Amino acid sequence: MLTNSVEYRNDIEKSEIDNKEDFLFLYDHIISGINNNNKPNKLYMNNILSQNYSVYNDSIKNGDAVSINVKNDKQEWINKIIYNTYVTQAMYDGPCPVIVYTSANKDFIKNVMDNFSITIKDDSILHRHWLIGVNSTAAYIDSEIKKGTGFTESIDTYARTEENKKHMIYNCYLLFNVTYPDITSCKEAISTRLTLIEDCKQRLLKTTADLSDNGILFNFKNISPIETKKSIEEDINKIESFIKNLKDRLTIWEEYFLNKPSVERNLKFIPSVRKKAEERFHSVLTAEEKSFIDITMSFEDIKTIYDDKITEAEEKYKYELEILKLKLSFFLLLDDFKKYGLDIQKELHDSGTESIKRLLDTKVFNEEIWYAVHYYECRWLIGDFSLKDSLKGTVTKEVLDKRYHRLSMIAPLFAVNIYDMPKLFYAYVSEDKPYFPMSDFIDILIIDNTDSVPEEVYKCTFYLAKKAIILD
Repeated sequence: MLTNSVEYRNDIEKSEIDNKEDFLFLYDHIISGINNNNKPNKLYMNNILSQNYSVYNDSIKNGDAVSINVKNDKQEWINKIIYNTYVTQAMYDGPCPVIVYTSANKDFIKNVMDNFSITIKDDSILHRHWLIGVNSTAAYIDSEIKKGTGFTESIDTYARTEENKKHMIYNCYLLFNVTYPDITSCKEAISTRLTLIEDCKQRLLKTTADLSDNGILFNFKNISPIETKKSIEEDINKIESFIKNLKDRLTIWEEYFLNKPSVERNLKFIPSVRKKAEERFHSVLTAEEKSFIDITMSFEDIKTIYDDKITEAEEKYKYELEILKLKLSFFLLLDDFKKYGLDIQKELHDSGTESIKRLLDTKVFNEEIWYAVHYYECRWLIGDFSLKDSLKGTVTKEVLDKRYHRLSMIAPLFAVNIYDMPKLFYAYVSEDKPYFPMSDFIDILIIDNTDSVPEEVYKCTFYLAKKAIILD
């Protein structure tokens, strides 16, 4: 690790790259740490010697660098990486992740920025930013942003914040048809809705898989969902009513014996008493019961008969009832989505796992993204990671940590020219130590077009991040 770091440092020394001194300083810091037995962060240690990276498979641990062969779907991959993390953090009330996309190609950076600009495509209240002045979910990070000036300064003024609070509460009213007293209430409503949608997603995935395991497939071209659901409910009710009736009959017989007059118990040899007892017995006995119950039986005899009948019925209909309830739960989940403004049934061709997953990964996930956007907008307005005006322009580690995390709530992707990477993540410590790299700070570092960047340039940026994704 030390040898490679020194070699990379020497390669930088010989080069004519932009911001060469920043890269030299970063390598000097890393090398000094290694020489003093201060190990670098896991991502740098694990990958400084790597020439090949494992292939990304929807998950990545801290300390890992993985590669993705993006071909023609680069933007789709970037969206997936960013928003999966963004939505997950919102669901668990976590801080917004700091995700950095970096490349040496200015056109690549511009394309990514353009793709994260918000274009209002419909009249939906949900599908637009509720913060006035914000029209993108990406921010190009430069020295002005680092110091808290430029865009961040204009959006974070007191007057603009108060205006946005009113705007947020009004939009929450339009979305939920509820008047909320403050931003915290809005945040809680949005968070609850996001959690409920995700819960529906997971339950629908499980239900669909269970239907598939049992060989059940609903083709929506051939059925009416409303009529199918009604028919299933009727079948369930028929079986449950049959079993309930058996249990109810047993209860009636129990009450019959409990309420039997003492005269019947003790004087049944008297004809008039016996006649009344027979009349009372036949008033309880049903036509069906005449074949298996007679007046000589005790309650224990009748209970044994009905216990056997109930057990037999429950065993006979157990599987059928499970399947019917599984089918019903599928349609009830579709109804739940409707309650949350998502009529996914209209776009379903069938109940197959792939059809459901495709719809959940597109239409439903897009809704979750927007709820996450508004959730973090609320946290922005509440003042999470806010800084005093007196700290404007300062770049200590504590200030940069708050500044970048605050900005990430309204722009979850930071776009950075790779040759600016070191200086944008240097923090001021003291006059003796004016620069100090923010090691392990970036949650996910996405590096694009590495073929056009010297290895010694992008490898040192691993020191600034927890995990990295290389786009090939």
